[in-house]
Amino acid sequence: MSHLLAYAKWLEAESIQWWHFPERESERCLVRFRGALVAARNNGELAPSTASQRMAAVIRFYKWTQSRRLISPEWPMWEQRFVGIKLTNPFGLEHTMRVASTDLAIPNRKVAGAIQLEDGLLPVTVSAMKEILALADRSATEELSLMLRIGFFTGLRIGSITDLKVKTLLNATLVPKVGWKRLAVGPGARPTVEIKGSKRESLFRIIKGRCREPSSSISSA
Repeated sequence: MSHLLAYAKWLEAESIQWWHFPERESERCLVRFRGALVAARNNGELAPSTASQRMAAVIRFYKWTQSRRLISPEWPMWEQRFVGIKLTNPFGLEHTMRVASTDLAIPNRKVAGAIQLEDGLLPVTVSAMKEILALADRSATEELSLMLRIGFFTGLRIGSITDLKVKTLLNATLVPKVGWKRLAVGPGARPTVEIKGSKRESLFRIIKGRCREPSSSISSA
C-alpha cells in the first residue's frame, strides 16, 4: 500500500487524474510517473529496487482496475510484452520461463556512478541528509561534520570511519570524470582499515571548503 500511497501523492502534487491517458503518450499519467521514478532513482532519492517495485505495484493496481472494469481508456495504458527468465533446478539444468511484462517496467539495476553503500542501506532521504549536514556545519565540531560526510557519501560504518588512517586519505586516487576519490579499505589495503565483510573499496567525495590537513591526533599507522 505504501507504493500506491506514494503514487497518489505524486498524482495530487502534479494535479493529474489517475485515469488520464490522452492520445499523446508522453502526457499519460503512468508514463510521467515512470519518468519521475527514474529521475528519483538516478538522483539517489530512491533505491533502484524501490523504483522497480513501486512501478510494478502501480501497474498491478491498474491491471486490477481493468479486470473489474473500473477503467477503460481510449488509448492503451502500456504495451504488453513477454520476457524470458532463466531458471536453474537443483540438478543444474536450466530452462527459460516466459513472464508477462510491460514497456513501463523499470529494471532493477545499479545506476552508473551512484554511491553503493554497505549492504545497500539508505539510512535517510537525500533531503534529510542535507538538513543533518547543515545542522552539523552550524552546531557540531568540524571533525563530526566531516565524519558525517564520509558516512553519508561512502556508506562506511562508524568503526571503519574511526579506523581511517592519514595515509589512507593521502593515498586516495581520483576517479576520472566523476569528481570522487577512491579509498582503499579492508584487510588488503595498506594501511589496513577495518570494514565489515570482504568489501575492499569505497568512494569518498571531495568536500570543498571543509577539508583540512589531518591533525596529529589521528593515527598514521
